Amino acid sequence: MYKQRQKILSSIHNRELQVAIQPIVDARTMHCHSIECLARLPNVTATQLIETADDHSLGHIVSLQVLELSLSSINNVPIPINFNLSPHQLTSEKVTKKIQALLDQYEYPAGSLTIELTETPSSRSTRQMLKALTPLLDSGVRLSLDDFGIGSQSIQRVLDLPLQQLKIDRSFISNIHQSSIKKDIVVAIIELATKHQIEVVCEGVELAQESEFLLKNQAYLQQGYLHSTPLLLPYNLHEISELSSTFCFNEFWGGELLANKCISCNI
Repeated sequence: MYKQRQKILSSIHNRELQVAIQPIVDARTMHCHSIECLARLPNVTATQLIETADDHSLGHIVSLQVLELSLSSINNVPIPINFNLSPHQLTSEKVTKKIQALLDQYEYPAGSLTIELTETPSSRSTRQMLKALTPLLDSGVRLSLDDFGIGSQSIQRVLDLPLQQLKIDRSFISNIHQSSIKKDIVVAIIELATKHQIEVVCEGVELAQESEFLLKNQAYLQQGYLHSTPLLLPYNLHEISELSSTFCFNEFWGGELLANKCISCNI
């Protein structure tokens, strides 16, 4: 365990992180709506990486490295990206200024970047976070709440935040077609979000029946193994633009094909 933690810390300090992407798909058209960019290390689980980084107050370093690697790989291809930060990390103006500096450096449009909050902030940290975030939000950067419905997230807290996107946790999506309670909860969340003009993404979609139910209930944006696994980013994304309009993410990136489904990337 000690050697594993030291390996993780060394990889962070030496900027050896890798980036995996997982598309968010518009199930109406099977177009790629955006990609979520995730930190990865060989032979280390995502949970081990994030927990070790957080235990040593390096979570913001991991997130910023992921953003920089993603922007450098995108190389002027106008594909929207999501990446994760905690509210605590966003209370630092150094972090938000670094994000702006990276957007400027890579000439990436602010409106195509979505920051996913990995937990709901307290009232105090919300004020600090929004103060630090204001310049980014004013420039067009979008705010999303990840894993909605678990932990400390409440509907009132959601309404207190300037959210453009809400990601419903996978625990509500798993086998939703077989659970009347899950159906009612998810439909209510969709209706609430729609009323307040908040985009909804459903996480953890693994079955066609789940996707079909969500589609029928206006939950168009979906993410999960049905559409694609997280796949390591091997080279510049500008090469995507040279492909035909329809391709399979898993085949293109050399990942294991878990679903015989191809999606189009609208870039």
